Amino acid sequence: MEELIGYYIRNKEFKKLQAMLQDLPKHELKEILLHLKIDEQGSLFEALAEDKALELFKVLRISQQKNLLSTLKPPMVQSILNQLSPDDRVKLFDRLPEKQFKSFLSILSAANREETLKLQAYTPETAGRIMTTEYVTLTGELTQEEALSKVSDEARRKENIYILFVVDMQEKLQGFITLGQLLTVNPKVLIQDVMSQQPFSVKTSDDQEQVAQKVKELDLIALAVTDEEERLVGILTFTLDEIQRLKVFMRK
Repeated sequence: MEELIGYYIRNKEFKKLQAMLQDLPKHELKEILLHLKIDEQGSLFEALAEDKALELFKVLRISQQKNLLSTLKPPMVQSILNQLSPDDRVKLFDRLPEKQFKSFLSILSAANREETLKLQAYTPETAGRIMTTEYVTLTGELTQEEALSKVSDEARRKENIYILFVVDMQEKLQGFITLGQLLTVNPKVLIQDVMSQQPFSVKTSDDQEQVAQKVKELDLIALAVTDEEERLVGILTFTLDEIQRLKVFMRK
């Protein structure tokens, strides 16, 4: 398959290339991409549908992302960077040379540029530096029915909806409820009556190694991040693969 894909790229048969790629899963696409020459990688990537291209980009290592970006046309670079979650964007930008960082920063939307600079203002190696600000919050006064409607409205724009943190009117962290729990309770019950009142959280200033230790010990897929006044300002999310790698790392 890789030879045929390379043939289509070299001969600019992009319609055939698109037809071949459209049903391939992202992890298979990743393996194919990384076996291509660097100049061919951009052609394959730009042949993908936009949502599939973004999913593929997100599973690449940062060094691989940097190499790929160097081969893409400016409109594609701009589209990808603006669609990354805030934490993924900062992780990438932290590894860029100063000139490239400024160039990429200039093509972000105003909102994304502001969010990126806000996260980069946190000290490196702290929780604040790697948190995302894309999450859904609930208040305790909402009913299950109202909360579910809010989650549904915001789900497409947020990175994590599986653990929902509950805040008060001052954004202070009160508790959490999982999406699974929310789906099973009575539609008229209040969130404050069914939420857990002991949310797992870290401070923006906490060292990332301390955060990793807490994730390992508690088997968490998400952690709330609060400021010094206990206001929710972000969350940290972890895939099962990341948690497993973390456990291996912490045993060393």
